[in-house]
Amino acid sequence: MESINYAGGANMTLPADAQFVQGVSGNALYLPAGFGKVNIAGDRNELTISLWRQWDGVVEADDYRGVFATANIKVYFDQGTDLLTVELEDTKKVTDIKDDQEQTHWCFLFAKNSFFKIYKNAELRAELTAGNDPVDFSEGLKLGGGRTHATFDEFRFYKKVVTEPEIRGLYFLITKGTPVQQLENIIANNTPRYLGVVETVPSTRTAIITKGEKLGAVDANPGDWVLSGKTIGGWKVGVCYKWTGAQWINLEPEVNYAEAYQACLVHMFEIEELKQQTGHYGALFAKVLVAQKAMIDELLVNQAFIKNLVVQKLKIDTDDTTNQDFEAWFDELNGLKIRNKGEEIFKIDTNGDIYIKGATVTANKLIAPTLTEDPQNAVFGEIWFRKGI
Repeated sequence: MESINYAGGANMTLPADAQFVQGVSGNALYLPAGFGKVNIAGDRNELTISLWRQWDGVVEADDYRGVFATANIKVYFDQGTDLLTVELEDTKKVTDIKDDQEQTHWCFLFAKNSFFKIYKNAELRAELTAGNDPVDFSEGLKLGGGRTHATFDEFRFYKKVVTEPEIRGLYFLITKGTPVQQLENIIANNTPRYLGVVETVPSTRTAIITKGEKLGAVDANPGDWVLSGKTIGGWKVGVCYKWTGAQWINLEPEVNYAEAYQACLVHMFEIEELKQQTGHYGALFAKVLVAQKAMIDELLVNQAFIKNLVVQKLKIDTDDTTNQDFEAWFDELNGLKIRNKGEEIFKIDTNGDIYIKGATVTANKLIAPTLTEDPQNAVFGEIWFRKGI
């Protein structure tokens, strides 16, 4: 028996006693025992697993109730305590999360050298420290395990750490009956973002973008913002304006909106009117710098340069409300790591091994990746439970 469709082409193999039942959205999978397994090529430095689960209340004293597992991660409910337990690399963590018989949304987030987080119904319930090893898929990805006695639905796995707004979307929209295929578009379209430069800030949600990811007419969602490139009709050059859903408002004083101005800093260098008004631009840039507390103590004698900067950890993050922007770390835990749009593109770890998007370099070999999924697609696994397969 198999369940389809895994985004990279491999189906999930199921045990003989698996059953298709009604789930939170369409068909679901009931596992009295054993596990479903899908083979995945390559390991992962980041992973998110999202699933719905409902326990039927049956306890078998001789075995645990599995949720999911890889070669080095095992998540399950202990049969003696009914508490959610995580075995991560060489450590075992017993949480205070009790199993129940409710239809529950679970989200598990893993980031190498950082954390393993557990969300229940969009609420962060536990956090562990993740070590130096990536998620090991040498034994595949297993759903269930032991004597699980549970129904699973909407089992999805991502090659990134999803954001809290995405987790809330996966939970709340499903509970309201929204088809899961629509979730990512809804979430993406409602996450506030920088749209680009406009010459005229309009009175409606439609902005005409002259510099940005998408040029021309773009409809703003509440929270989206633009940068005014000219002083026209009362709109001031070099000022960001945010669409509230009813009107565009200016983001001033700039020091209170450092993240918004950082997102459009490159475009500010390209605006001729700002180049000419050095007083305005210099004042604005100074305000943005002052907002960065890590730099305050090291702004020295020469106003144009930072002569010495000594920090224990260094992180660059163009938007701290999302991990889909440009991010870089330089510290003893991450080594040197760079991510863009949620995907790791370059890393030198603390052992000296180098990862470059498209290839991995170690001390004596170059390893080309063998991905089964579309590298442009952040969702690299989704299981649909269907009858008659």
